[in-house]
Amino acid sequence: MPRTTNTTLKPPPPKQRKRDILMFAFGCVCTLTVMGTIQNLSRSTQTMTYYMTDGIHHPHPNKDNIILMENQTDQTDLTPPIHNKNSSPPPTTNRPPVKKSWMNATMTNVVQQLEQQTNTNTAAVAKLAGGGTTPQWTRYEGVVIATKVHGPQNAGEARQMICLLTVAYNQHVNYDILIFSTLPWNDHDVAKVQEYAGDNVNVTVVADPFTLEEHLANMTTLEKDMLYKRCKVQPHENLTWSHKCCEDGYPHCTGLGYAWQSEFRSYQIWTQQALQPYKYMFWIDSDALMTQSWTPDMDPMKLIVEHDLVLLFDNFPKGNGKGPALTDKIKQVYNTSLCSLRLSPQGQFDSTLNPECGAHFGLVHGMFHITNIEFYTSALQMTWAKVLTSPYHFQRQFDDQIAVTVPAAILAPDRAWDMRAQGLNLSVWHNGDRDGKPGEPLRPRGYKMWWNTKGKTLWPEEYAACHRVIHHPGRRCR
Repeated sequence: MPRTTNTTLKPPPPKQRKRDILMFAFGCVCTLTVMGTIQNLSRSTQTMTYYMTDGIHHPHPNKDNIILMENQTDQTDLTPPIHNKNSSPPPTTNRPPVKKSWMNATMTNVVQQLEQQTNTNTAAVAKLAGGGTTPQWTRYEGVVIATKVHGPQNAGEARQMICLLTVAYNQHVNYDILIFSTLPWNDHDVAKVQEYAGDNVNVTVVADPFTLEEHLANMTTLEKDMLYKRCKVQPHENLTWSHKCCEDGYPHCTGLGYAWQSEFRSYQIWTQQALQPYKYMFWIDSDALMTQSWTPDMDPMKLIVEHDLVLLFDNFPKGNGKGPALTDKIKQVYNTSLCSLRLSPQGQFDSTLNPECGAHFGLVHGMFHITNIEFYTSALQMTWAKVLTSPYHFQRQFDDQIAVTVPAAILAPDRAWDMRAQGLNLSVWHNGDRDGKPGEPLRPRGYKMWWNTKGKTLWPEEYAACHRVIHHPGRRCR
């Protein structure tokens, strides 16, 4: 028979009994606090998810990202929408379960993690709802994109550049495009370029009004004799655009067609009626090629328009302007000389002027810059362009880089800005270098090779749009 023991339970002492009651009450309070926090979080998550999916013109985000997005700025002024009492209730969302590791943490860590998660959810909603932090594209009035080629044989090169510029930038702003050409194009060639510029962009080819024979007929006998001598052509021989022509004071003999392009861009372009409707000319060479997509905060037009600049350039310096002949031309127009030119710490022109010095200064690279047409077509600047390209036609040594640099350096140095100094790294490929800068080669240096080896990976969407027209390798550095 089992033995039984009578045990009498004694009540705890008064002090211990009071302590047990307090500990029990504290545990109840802590439990209720955590349960209330979780319940509130669940309600706020459902409301925020409904806010993101109701009335916001964005693709529905991944729900896991809604809940778990990290490192976002807290925005506490976000207000959920007001729902009609007769409308259907907000859709629910399956909130990810609380991690088990939370259950093993201390009470304080649980509350802190819940609060942090609530803050990141609120910031994610504000960002997806368009909280004013995402920059938008602005289309500025009076802007035209311009380039120059010799003729329809360069249509493929122009098509390549325009396709790349369109996918990188112009698809967002749809600026008109002018292609200045020495020789006329047919409608088929124009239509092929238009195809890659987009339906919302007007592409116009502006052919020179005169043929080479007509240019020669308008020249004096002295001018023609000088030109034939430079090109090593006898008067009875036929002079063509492909002839190499030399000139005193310039180290290289240049094709006559290229020499004409230099004169055209220095003076003739500012007389073109096609430019009259516009205020800004976004100049880009046909062999200056994009390597990345731009964003609204990389838009160079924003800088030149909103800061009322006369010149915004991608590369400086590129070459030098110097010599007694150039000094005389500058003094003739401006009654001073440009002794030196550099960039200030703010990335603006810093000019040294003195009528007693000889001109010697760096030049703005002509491959990509934006100019204020009103400034460069003023009476004084047109006088400068005419003097620079005189006294004979088809000069190469006094080129468009000098023509663009000098007026801004003398009359408006604080309104001539460098893109890089303002934080614009647009990565335009030219002659094997990024933004034309010799110290920044783009590997491999031939654009077609870069496109086929790296473009597929670095620029996949653009590659799909333009791969059919990437045929021209671009010029490499000499």
